Amino acid sequence: MVLGEIVSSKFARRVRVFMREVGVSEELRGWNWDSGILSPPLKGVLLSVSDVAARYCPTRRDVYLKYVEGVVVKPTLPMVEGRVYHNVISGVVLEVKRKLYSLGLVSGYELYESLVESCEARVRDIVLHNVRVLEEEPRSEDVERIVVRGVRLWKFLALQFAASVDRYVSVHGHLDVDSVVAEAVPHIVEYKVDGSPLGLSKELSVDVLYPGYTVVEVKTGSRQDFHRLYLAGYALAFEADKEIPVNMGVLIYVRAGRSPTPFFKVEEYVVSDELRREFIEARDEVFEIIENERDPGKPLRCYPYCPYYKYC
Repeated sequence: MVLGEIVSSKFARRVRVFMREVGVSEELRGWNWDSGILSPPLKGVLLSVSDVAARYCPTRRDVYLKYVEGVVVKPTLPMVEGRVYHNVISGVVLEVKRKLYSLGLVSGYELYESLVESCEARVRDIVLHNVRVLEEEPRSEDVERIVVRGVRLWKFLALQFAASVDRYVSVHGHLDVDSVVAEAVPHIVEYKVDGSPLGLSKELSVDVLYPGYTVVEVKTGSRQDFHRLYLAGYALAFEADKEIPVNMGVLIYVRAGRSPTPFFKVEEYVVSDELRREFIEARDEVFEIIENERDPGKPLRCYPYCPYYKYC
């Protein structure tokens, strides 16, 4: 299961049981942003979900440098590589839909062939566009390495989606294209959400929105416990913006390294009261640092790829 049936039936059943027996407190639904603990304690400042959820800097001095000292940094090479993989994933999803609507209902093999026909050029354009933001010109071998891994990821995803189309059509017989797209490629990538009622950015971008209002976050680095807070942040923002409940969140870890096949690991979460409170507490901690202009000090150990590393 890779970007296909993101939410397993077993997990969906577990969520239904949880909602029936435990549920989510009304005060912790995003649409109650104007009262109680969800109301942002500081006006005039809008944070990204990453500002709140990311704990790569244990003391949150990165937030202090960004919002109080006004330090502007450029992303590191590993960060840019992660952006490339995000762009490849969204690019493949959009291209699958575009091909199906333009070519009609073709076989999985034909769909795959059309998807990979010029994928190397597409991926190279993505890489070159992203590396332009680096502080220093990247080494040519680094660029080529990212291109090779990006192409490998593109082909792998193209194969998964082509197989998903074939499986769906083989089970249901003759269908119209719209039905196949809705069932085999139901993902909405880079879904825009206004999180400003909660003190978050007006233009948050959810990596993937899946049917049943499930938020999906794609991560390309090593697994971290705080990554689940991203799911709570996007769920709250979606609820505040659309007033539709979000109960499920999925983390997908992507590794496009030396292996001939990219590695995917999926973690499923109920967006519970506990997770929501943890995100709001982290948000309020960031706002407190900004409001009081409090330098939290340097951590004992810095994340080696932190863009603020040289300022600490």
